[in-house]
Amino acid sequence: MSKKKILLTGAAGTIDSQVFLELMRQNNFYETRIFERKLPNEKIYRKKIKAFQKLLEPFKNNIEIIWGDITSPLDV
Repeated sequence: MSKKKILLTGAAGTIDSQVFLELMRQNNFYETRIFERKLPNEKIYRKKIKAFQKLLEPFKNNIEIIWGDITSPLDV
C-alpha cells in the first residue's frame, strides 16, 4: 500500500504544529512535506524558528521541508 502524500503549510504555527505531530505519529500512512514561509532574520522570529527546528528534529529523516511563500509563483 502506498502512502498518501500530504502537504502541510504553516507547520510552525500553533495549530499546524499539532497537526504535524499527529501526522508523524501516523507516519506509516503519510508521506509528509512541509511548505513553510521564510521568516526575516529578526530577533522576534529567531525564537519561533528555533522552536520549529526543535519540533522537526526527531522527524528530519521522514519529512521534506520546502521554504518559501505560498503566494509567490516562483516558490510554488
